[in-house]
Amino acid sequence: MLKFRWVIALFSSSMIGLFIFSLLNPAETDVALDAPNLSQVKPQEGADSLAPVSRDNGAPQVKTVTHHEISSLVAQADISLEGFEEFAARKPNSLQDVPPPSRLGLDQNGKLIVDMRVRNLFEHYLSAVGEEELDSIILRIKYDLSTQLEGDSLAQALALMSGYLQYRNHLGVLKNDFAANHLGSQYDLGAVRDMQLAVRSARLSFFSVEAIEGMFTQDDQYDDYMMARTTVMADASLSPQEKNYRMAEINSQSPTWISESYAPSEQLDSVRTQAKLLRESGVDSAEIYALRDATYGAAAAERLEALDQRRANWKSRVDAYRVELDSLLAGTHIGALDHDALLSLRAQFFNGPELQRIAAVDKMDLAAQ
Repeated sequence: MLKFRWVIALFSSSMIGLFIFSLLNPAETDVALDAPNLSQVKPQEGADSLAPVSRDNGAPQVKTVTHHEISSLVAQADISLEGFEEFAARKPNSLQDVPPPSRLGLDQNGKLIVDMRVRNLFEHYLSAVGEEELDSIILRIKYDLSTQLEGDSLAQALALMSGYLQYRNHLGVLKNDFAANHLGSQYDLGAVRDMQLAVRSARLSFFSVEAIEGMFTQDDQYDDYMMARTTVMADASLSPQEKNYRMAEINSQSPTWISESYAPSEQLDSVRTQAKLLRESGVDSAEIYALRDATYGAAAAERLEALDQRRANWKSRVDAYRVELDSLLAGTHIGALDHDALLSLRAQFFNGPELQRIAAVDKMDLAAQ
């Protein structure tokens, strides 16, 4: 069984990861798509509703609004109002120093290319939720789209915006359900897989298959890749060698953009592991140098060897310092030690920035003693 907090670290760069991470790290104003004037909206009877769910179970809940209210906000967003351009130029603080999203693409027929650029544009402005009201964010998205597109391509983009807002709001409903069922409990990876399937299935209610493929394919590929890796690492029946083999197999079957981005880190981890095994087996530093030289080249091998020496030197001095410190402590807490005597002892073994470093190390290692 896995604790959820460990699993979410492996998903943090995707929509699923951010979604689940926020579940376990709720803010005081946790929102899906909520504006202050909509937080208490009640669902219309008979409406297609994405209403707030019950808070009776004590789990952290995301504020959600109705399908109707989002549709109304989109319909009412009027960028032709007097003074609008001044509003558009006055960005919220969180967006002032952030590069604008990439320009959208058009095919040879002038039709909008629905890909990650479209979704990134939406997310760029939605990142200000909480700082700005939802109606203002919708205005900014609509204005940005209107400066790049016209005619059918603009109509297509506006329809995607409406669907994306509904989808993001629905993620809040899914999150609330997940919180109610899983928060604070232990569960296996099947719970995370269920969440993945629920999110992917929900998209079909808001987008065409083509739009889903364009906006979410890379996220889904990454989620599947990390899920496969996590499943292998969590399998206690596999030996380290078997896990390494399975990992290599997963990498070989992954999309090129993933395998290429992970290749350097995988290689670094492999060399670190091999170097550690060589040290533990008692080989001399020449063999470790040869391994690094063959992998990274002579210049990098020399830098790593110098780093090894600095680390060994530091460890040796810390060990000697701790022997002397133990004799001064004589069973007392480090906080009870004479401050000048402590500084004098440290100065015998360390200098410059090392003094701050050893003070921090002492604080972590000895404060609880």
